[in-house]
Amino acid sequence: VMWVANTELTLTAGFEAMGYFGVAFVFYQAIRVIPRSIVIPLIPRISELSVRGASSETERVVVSSISLLSVSLFPLMFGLAIFSEFVIDLLYGEHYVPASAVMYLLISATYFYTLASVIGALISGTGRMWVAFALNGIWASVFVVLVFVTVPMWGLLGMGVAFAGSYATHMVTSYFTSSRILGVRLRKAYLTTVVAAAMFTIGYVWTIWRPYGGLETQVFIFLVGCSVIAIEGRIAIRMVVRRLVSALRSFTE
Repeated sequence: VMWVANTELTLTAGFEAMGYFGVAFVFYQAIRVIPRSIVIPLIPRISELSVRGASSETERVVVSSISLLSVSLFPLMFGLAIFSEFVIDLLYGEHYVPASAVMYLLISATYFYTLASVIGALISGTGRMWVAFALNGIWASVFVVLVFVTVPMWGLLGMGVAFAGSYATHMVTSYFTSSRILGVRLRKAYLTTVVAAAMFTIGYVWTIWRPYGGLETQVFIFLVGCSVIAIEGRIAIRMVVRRLVSALRSFTE
């Protein structure tokens, strides 16, 4: 799938656009390590609960994991997205600043992937790999269709749209699958997820069009986004704080 997408981008927008995409893709790959390292330990836990038949406990673990990931990783990912131009300029130089827009979209895609990956852990823990195959097939189909539609229209930016759109679809289909096929309802995690996705979208539109521009505007958007998520996800934040305090206590003891 990635080979098809990279070929389409190169043929449509040229090797320079492919170079810009490569810069943004580095951040995409690096940030994906974080949710993977968090989600992988969930698999044996869910597998244990599945063997015991503790469906209510499994649902609680999955819902709390999505809420915790959504709230705790939002500041990091949203901050890198909002300040993508500054980060790229600092690390690669002014010449690569045009990659900042696609970097924002790739980080948005990573955020959607992060939340969907909890459902992936649920699937692996319960041994229903045919569900994972189906979800990955849907993602790949949506991604390829978007690549052939958006890349010819918008070039490098279209590649970012294909990533963000396909992973947003993957998140929605994963949530739908969790309730319809796996029997785990995620209603308590829906609102935080929707709010976070809305903040990513609003921040992108505001950053691209820059009605008032400047670093001050970016800082304002970042603070507003984090404040909204903090208000909406205050229960999850309390859980994060409690776990950190508990970990520190056990370490000091």
